[in-house]
Formats: sequence, C-alpha cells, structure tokens
Amino acid sequence: MSPEKNQLAQTTLREKMRFSLHNEVSAEKFLQKVCHTFSDVICICGDTLDDAAKEVAAWVENCVIHESISTLCPFLVIIAKENVEDQDILASLESKYAGYLSSPGWKEHSESYKVECLYRCFNNIVVEEQNAENLADPELSKLPLRYLEMSLQNRRARRHLWNLKTLITLVEKGSHLFALDPFAKLNFVQWLREDIWPGVAIRSSCILSEWIAMRSNLHADPKAFLDFIVPAIAKEDFMPDELFSELYQTLCQDALIKVSSRFGLVAGMSSITFLVSIKKCMQSLADSPEQHLSIQNGWRSVTAQRFCQACPWDGAFHMLPCGHGLCEWCAWRSSQRHRLGTMCQWHECPVCGVSLAFQKRLRPPHAGYRVGLYDGGGVLGIVELIILKEIVKTVRHLGLEHERVFDLEVGTSTGNPTHDFCNLTHADRAAGSIIVAAHGLKRMSLSECIQEFVTTAQAIFPPLSTLTSFFNGLKSLFTDSKHSSAPLITQLSRIFESTPLNGAAVPTCTETTRVAITATTMQNETVLFRSYPCRNQGEHGSTLQIDRVNLAWKAVAASCAAPYFFKPFDGYLDGGLGANNPVDAARAEVAYLAPMGQMPDYVVSLGAGSFSGGDAIGHCVPGYLRHMYGCFRHQIDPEAIWSKATRDFCQALKERFIRINPNFLRKEVALDDATVIPEVKNMTEEQLREDPMLVTKMRSLQTLLISCSFCLTLASGLSYDQVTGVFTVRCGVILRWQDDNVIRERFLKYLKGSFFLVNGVRYKFQLPFFFDVKVMSKDESLHVMLETNDGRCGSISGLPLRISEILAVHASKSSTAKRPYPFEDL
Repeated sequence: MSPEKNQLAQTTLREKMRFSLHNEVSAEKFLQKVCHTFSDVICICGDTLDDAAKEVAAWVENCVIHESISTLCPFLVIIAKENVEDQDILASLESKYAGYLSSPGWKEHSESYKVECLYRCFNNIVVEEQNAENLADPELSKLPLRYLEMSLQNRRARRHLWNLKTLITLVEKGSHLFALDPFAKLNFVQWLREDIWPGVAIRSSCILSEWIAMRSNLHADPKAFLDFIVPAIAKEDFMPDELFSELYQTLCQDALIKVSSRFGLVAGMSSITFLVSIKKCMQSLADSPEQHLSIQNGWRSVTAQRFCQACPWDGAFHMLPCGHGLCEWCAWRSSQRHRLGTMCQWHECPVCGVSLAFQKRLRPPHAGYRVGLYDGGGVLGIVELIILKEIVKTVRHLGLEHERVFDLEVGTSTGNPTHDFCNLTHADRAAGSIIVAAHGLKRMSLSECIQEFVTTAQAIFPPLSTLTSFFNGLKSLFTDSKHSSAPLITQLSRIFESTPLNGAAVPTCTETTRVAITATTMQNETVLFRSYPCRNQGEHGSTLQIDRVNLAWKAVAASCAAPYFFKPFDGYLDGGLGANNPVDAARAEVAYLAPMGQMPDYVVSLGAGSFSGGDAIGHCVPGYLRHMYGCFRHQIDPEAIWSKATRDFCQALKERFIRINPNFLRKEVALDDATVIPEVKNMTEEQLREDPMLVTKMRSLQTLLISCSFCLTLASGLSYDQVTGVFTVRCGVILRWQDDNVIRERFLKYLKGSFFLVNGVRYKFQLPFFFDVKVMSKDESLHVMLETNDGRCGSISGLPLRISEILAVHASKSSTAKRPYPFEDL
C-alpha cells in the first residue's frame, strides 16, 4: 500500500473510532471530550497548573517516543480550577512545562515539538446537584468555539473528516443543554444524526435508501423522481461531506446502484456526491414548506412506498385508501381524534388532498409491544389456533378480540421435523406463517382461520395409503421434493389473493397489528418478511436481512419451502432452518420498534404440541442415522430454542415471556396427515382444561392481557424546584381504547374495586387516572401496576421506564426536528 493510501486508511480508521463516545455528566469532561475527540485540540483537565503541566509533558513525551505526532502540533486547552491572575497564567505554565521537558533526551526535540498553549480558569464548573446554577456560565459556549477555530488549519492539513461547522454545532448543543438541564446525559452521535438528517430517529435510517431508490418501485412516469432530484444536483457544486457518508453511505450503496442503472444522470457520480445532493434536497424540504408543497404534485402518482410521503423522514406505517403511506408522527399530526383517544380520522389525504372517510387506531406513543409467536408444525398448526382461541376467550367479555391482543405477530415455518422415518412421511411446516398472515394481514376471524387451515391442509395433503406414502418418500430421494408446490401455491393465492405484505388491502380494519414471517435464504441467512418498514441490516444490529417480497402469499410460500418436502420458492427456504422458534427474531424486532427500546409487555409463544408416547423413528433405521437425526432435531427444537433464549432472564422478565405448548400422551403423528386434525383439536382442548401448568399459564396471561390494556400518557412537561431539588411531571393512565365507550364501560365494571400502584403507592382505580410524579433525578424509573380485585398484579403497557426516557418521546431534539407528540389537554 502506498504511503498516501496508508495515511488515508489510518485517518479514516481514527475517525471511525471517534464514534465510540460515552455520556458525560461534567461540563469539564464535556469540553474535554468534544475538543479531544472531534479535533486537534487537546483538552487537559487538572486541579492546578502544576498538574496540567505534568499531563502536557507526559502526553508530548508519549507522542515523541511512539513517533505518533507530526511537526504540526495540536493546540492545548488547559482547564484548571486554580485561581491565577491572567497575566501570570501563560508564563507560569510555560515555565512549569519547560521544567518537565528539560531532560537531556528532550533537547533535540525542543524546537520541533513546541506546543502553543491556551488557558482558561473555570471556577466551580463541576456538576453538582446542589449547585446547578453555576453551569449557566455565558462563557462556556464561547470558549470551545475559539479552540475549534484555531485548529481548523491543522485538521485540514491532516485530512480530518470532521468539518468545523459540525463541531461548532455540537458544542453549542451541548453547552445549551447543560445550561437548561444540568443532569442531562449527552449523546454525540444522536446529535450528529439529527444535525445532518434533521429529526430522524435511528430506527428510520433505512428510509434514506428507500427514498433514493423509490424509482425502483415506481410504475408511473419517472418524471416525478427527476423533478425532485435534478434541481438539487444541477444548481449546486456539492463538496463531499465525509461525515454524512460515514453515517449513511453503507445504507445507500445498493440504492445508488439501482438508481444508477436506471438514470444516466447519476451513473458517473460518486456515491458521496450523490448522498450529499440527497441530503441538501431533503434539508431544503424541511426549511421550505413551499418547496415541499410544490413537488407534492409529482408525488401524488407515487403510491404504496415504504417511506412516508407526507414527509421524507420516516417509514410508512399507516396506509391510506388513496395509496399513500404515513409515518407515526404524520399520522398523529394530520388526523383528528377525541381527547385521550387513539382512534384517528382522516377527512383528506395530507399528500394528495383527496377526500377520505377513513379511520384507524394508532398505537399510543408510550405503549409497549405485545408479541405473539407461532412455531408452525404442519397440520399440528391447529393446536396453535385452538390455544389462540382459548386465549381470546379469557378477555372476550371485555370486548377484546384477537386483533386487540397483539401488536406484533411473528410466524415461522418451523414445526418439529418429527416423522415416521421408516415410512418417510413428513409435512409442510408453515403453520405459523399461515396463521400470522391469515389474521394479521387478511384479518380473518379465528373461526375463519380454523376453517381455512383445515381446508388448506386437506387440499395440500390428500389422504394417501401407506404404500403410496412410502413410494412418494422413495421418489423424493431421486427428485427435488416429496410434495408438489402447485396445490400449496393455489391455496395460498386463493386465500390471500392480492393482499400486500404491508396490509394496505384491508382499509376497513381499524386496529394495527404488525406482522413478520421468517424464511431462510440459500446462503443460510434468516429473512423477516415484514408488514412494516425496517432499517438496513447494518443498523438493525442483527443478522436479519431486509425483505423484498410485496405480496402476502409469496411470503408464506417462501416460508413453506422446507427442504426435501417442497422446492425452494423464489430463492427462499423454510424459515425453521434459522428460526424454528422466532423468539430471538421477535426480541430484535421489539428492540427496534419500541419507542425507547423498552422490554415487551408480554411475549406469548404458541407451540404445535409435543408427544411423549414414543419416538416416531422406526427401529429399522440404522443407528448412525438415528443419531444424526437426534442432533439435528435438538438444534431446531422450539423448546430448546425457547429455553436458551430465556434462561438468563431475571424473574420480572421471565414473567412476561410465556410458552404454551401442550404435551400429548401418544405417539407422534405425521405432520402431513390431515386426518388427525379432529383428534388433535380435541386433545388440545382437553389439555387446556385439565393440565394444571397450562391453566396457571393461561391465568397469568389473562392478567397481562388486562393490565397491558392500559398505557401511560403525559399531561405536562418536566418542572424543577431549585429549592427542594425535586423534579415534577404530571402523568396519566388511559385505556388503549379510551374512546370506545363499550370497552371502557366493560373494563370499569370488571375492575371495580381494583387499584393502580404508582411506585408502590396505591390509588383507587378510575379512568382516566392522572397523578404527579416527583423524583430527585430523571434517571429514576416509573412503575405503574394494576392490582385487580382478586389480588393479581401486572404492569401497564410500556413500563417501567426512566423519567428521562418517558420525556424523550415528547422532546424536540433539534432546531429542525419535527414537532413532538402533544401533551394531553386536561
């Protein structure tokens, strides 16, 4: 590697390492972190000048010994708490510094490594809760700017990637935040993201790649795309913005390739230049509403995209009948609702202005996620449907149906690969994905789901004699699959028709349930087919890939493609190969979707049953094959996966993760034998009635279903009493369906005599319920429990959370950020 390339590689590596930042609660540490981390200014902190001089000398000595400093030395900023007259500061420091560098080994380096020093005496600048007023020093925000300006030439000479404007903005934000809130924690990377891409949450960062590549899904005239992008590229001679590239280039490489293949205009453009063009164009929309309106006419023909078309920032979580999608914030902003209600109405589309008569229930901003998991199991999927039916029955008297029980449902084509190895009978294992898609996307009732499941199983797996089944198994050894995919595809096409994966084909359904279906690529990577937008794999923090399937039936078909039984579908295999029990995938999704990353309200894993009446493998099978089969079975066993995922949980978290999987005292059944469905159905109902362990789990789950029907809302911002040092915020507890009179009255009647426990203090149950929270620190947590009249307790949705995290949902984090969620009007 040439010296120039090696230097550039080292510089880039150093800049990437500067993302590893930590929160600081000291103004001294804040200045030191900014100066040292983001520029060539070295900030030295010490109690006295003598201490500072020692640290300066030690730093220079270390640099010389390791030859890690060039003749372009950095500037030093000394922060000390010792009171010294200004005219004596520099002379005193230089004399002390020279004394520490007077050894013989330093004489030859004395001229080359002369360091220009600055000094500022900060008195009482350390953050102390009892003396917070001292942080409002007006000089605090000015001095770092001088330090950064002085090092500008050094940074340019060393090819530093950070620009001065970004650093100044960073310091201004931090200084202002310290003056307003002395106990706030600092997040530099979050500030950088907000400054570069205004108002964008980390979870929405994949939307940029979708925004750039929207032409790849356009069926209309590409003029809408060109009219939007070309002016930004043609009018400005953009310089590369390396910081923007470092944050988002990895998200946009694939999108840039797609766009370049369609438009010669950008074919010869560097990725950095194109990304900066996009950034400038997006920022101009935020700064100029008139320009935003002027290009909306071109957007009106662009429908069913993954990004919000009322603003270019977030994912389209809610689809309007006209085909345009809205993010959570735009949905709240553009709709009308009753006080404390979550049922929102739209009379016109905020994108195209067409008249609408549309309503949808939005998820409350502070609510957590209620998750349902489905293992699958071929024809044994009927077990999961019966369990789900019994779960809904426990809360149906409160007006809750299955669409109001879960916020996120994850189905996998797993099912245990247990079969009569001798007869080579097996099954499709896509029960979980079919169930999730049927009532999560198609919005079928549970009765319809059960009927369609039986019909589909009988069509795909018609009754066969033992001899025919044996010969089919032998045939599969010499062909691609045991079963033909044609009946499966026919049935899935009949059930789901043209239902899109984003669920937009059911505008009449007011409830919002997000759906994810697992599959496996030919490279053995797990894929989640989602009904909601998701950021790029690199931002997701997991191995889950982003899907490109648009229709629900295709996602289910891909999840059905179990090796040996069906051919691969569109390059995908059975999801059970990588996520036989999707608990790990669900935890990653909740961490991504939850507003503040809180733990889920509850996770209910439904199994397809286990058998304790003997192995299904014939004794004629050689021992080594039986051993191989046992190892493979253990690796993808849903029970083993569940145990591994939950074994390190604390007790409070274990209570939120419930596994319901009946055990049948009989030999295992063939998973492609549709004739056993009536028998399995009866056995499941019997187990749910008589098994004490299942009865206890169902009762615990009922408590969670009821308590998590309530969520938190904010009625005011945070106030601080400087005399007592107490923070106060007014909160409230509301029902998720507060504006539904029928459901509200049923809850009031059922919970008469119950209580709310707020951080251990008991309050009589009422709806809505408002209360004041007083804490000494914003890092304290808020716990709100529902105690029923029979003594059972459960946390309300989305809690516990720190006060700072609760407030963050309503906080406007930058000058160009979107407006926060409104406080409830009392």
